[in-house]
Amino acid sequence: MSLPRFFSKPVALEFDTGQSVTLEFEPSDYHHIAHVMRVCVGEETEVVVRDTWRAYRMKVLGFCEPSIVFEVLEVLEMAQPSHRIALFFGLSKGDKNDTIVRQAVEIGAHALYPVLFSRSVVKLDEKKIVARSERLRKIAQSAAQQSHRQTIPQVCDIASLGDVTTLQYLDSYDHVYVLWEETQGITLTKLINESLATAREDESFACVVGPEGGITREEIELLVEHGALCASLGSSILRVDTANAVTLGVLCALLGEASS
Repeated sequence: MSLPRFFSKPVALEFDTGQSVTLEFEPSDYHHIAHVMRVCVGEETEVVVRDTWRAYRMKVLGFCEPSIVFEVLEVLEMAQPSHRIALFFGLSKGDKNDTIVRQAVEIGAHALYPVLFSRSVVKLDEKKIVARSERLRKIAQSAAQQSHRQTIPQVCDIASLGDVTTLQYLDSYDHVYVLWEETQGITLTKLINESLATAREDESFACVVGPEGGITREEIELLVEHGALCASLGSSILRVDTANAVTLGVLCALLGEASS
């Protein structure tokens, strides 16, 4: 059985086996460790220190809210992925966004961009955008802990597709694929394999999946102007959360990085 994993606040140090260290946690994280998971003195956990993103197997020596004292038992080494993988997903109604973020982190995304498209059902004011963005970041951290990721994937603030920042993020990826139901005869697998035939090991990849209402032709034209290639997942009509998971799963599997 794997040990529970937590993310501490940043510390600009690296630790050695046998060392006693005191690490501070965010109040909500400390509460989760001490009062929800009920981790006790003497128990072992895995801790990743933010910013340095070094992972350790540690034994709990004591609690001093919001800090915990540990003994370092082992420095954990994990292979770092060679490709950057991102998901731009259309903001949906209800709790579908939570599911999309959780599954994307588990599958292997390194960055997530929640996007408001023309046909997005959700309408948010500035206050709700901030609150919803923060909620998605907390879900990403929880999923990273559960799936034993060594970093917490970046979740950017919710923004419209046409925002300059969104387009700049899109332009930062070497290969971008947009899932569009009107695409004929061009599968996502085919496009990714064609890209991999000439791609360098350090190149980055991104997928774009629209909201429930789909992506307009004008938005497709904008995405294509910024280097996106249109692809299809087949003839089946998928729920948005399913479409995001399948799209990212295909990409990560073909890149050989279904886990990171």
